[in-house]
Amino acid sequence: MLSKLKRIKLKLLFLLLFIKLGPIVLIAQNDTIISVKKIPQKFKFIDFNSDEKISQAEVDFVINSRLDNVAKYSPSILDEFVAFLEMQKNNPAKIDSLYFNDKNNSVKDNIVKFNEPSDKYSKEDEEDFELATDRPHQTETTNIIPKKLLQIENGFTIENIGDKKAREEVIGYSSLLLKVGIGKGIDLRFATDILRSRTFINDSLSNSVFGWSGLTFGGKKSLAKGRGWIPTTTLMVEIYLPNFGTKDFRPGFTGGTVRMLCEHEIGERLEFEYNFGPDWGGSVANASFFYASSLTYNIVGPLSIYAETFGFFTEKSNLSGTRAEGGLASDIRFDGGFVFLARKNLQFDLEGGFGVTDFYKGYFVSVGFVWRMPR
Repeated sequence: MLSKLKRIKLKLLFLLLFIKLGPIVLIAQNDTIISVKKIPQKFKFIDFNSDEKISQAEVDFVINSRLDNVAKYSPSILDEFVAFLEMQKNNPAKIDSLYFNDKNNSVKDNIVKFNEPSDKYSKEDEEDFELATDRPHQTETTNIIPKKLLQIENGFTIENIGDKKAREEVIGYSSLLLKVGIGKGIDLRFATDILRSRTFINDSLSNSVFGWSGLTFGGKKSLAKGRGWIPTTTLMVEIYLPNFGTKDFRPGFTGGTVRMLCEHEIGERLEFEYNFGPDWGGSVANASFFYASSLTYNIVGPLSIYAETFGFFTEKSNLSGTRAEGGLASDIRFDGGFVFLARKNLQFDLEGGFGVTDFYKGYFVSVGFVWRMPR
């Protein structure tokens, strides 16, 4: 039997462990899994391998991350997830919780009790785990890059415009978009392209130009969170600068756009997004009115498919181009593609599209990627 002194030492040791670790969560080790469909949307990032199921190993990893105070996870959202598991009846993940009463706030990380609702969880916390992108489709996402995070979007594009008598072939070697979060609900964006344009007359090369496009600078501001039929809404503003890039590709004067970005989540797998707003391309004084709408469906796990229509309605001018004559010239295009989420912060995509009006007779194909730098 242990002596009284040894028993006191063991009790002190356990007390020190409690002080050091804060809440201790013990989960029974088994292979039982939880269906993703049975958990709220904000917890679905825990399905690391995107197999629509949450394994005991994935639950264990989340809890260990919470106890180890891993910075890339929000303590509040992980505590909420544990609370959700504890409240479920017949939940296969068996959880026992022990708490140390931290009256002096000496335990780090501002422990949130599992049985208390947290007001520290925000949309920005969830976006740390969700990779929302502007490519490949033309419809811009409503999501904002979280503060101090950098996201890189890039792609390769081949585009043909015209017919056999006269056509232009444009190869986009890079369509770089850099986005950085600078505050809650605000991010900045910088974009430029590396292009080669070749003009053919009766299939004979008549002109070839290689260089940089102009520089686009702008940002997004989150306006409203969606609820029911009310869409999630974001404002995007961009300026097209004429002082950068190859003369043939950059705008002749400063242009820009102002767009409203809207999104509806329809069930677990379907998203409906749409954008609209005026656009001044920087080549003519006429204003265009941009529109885009897309439907994205999650086929299985990391693979999604989308279909989209987008284009411009541009003011018509007189022959000299000095004043608008009324009416709009239509530019209507359709495209679609696939998106594959290889990792939580890495996405690959493939798309193709075509135009159906005289304003744009052509087609394009593109492949690309998106990478968000981890914290």
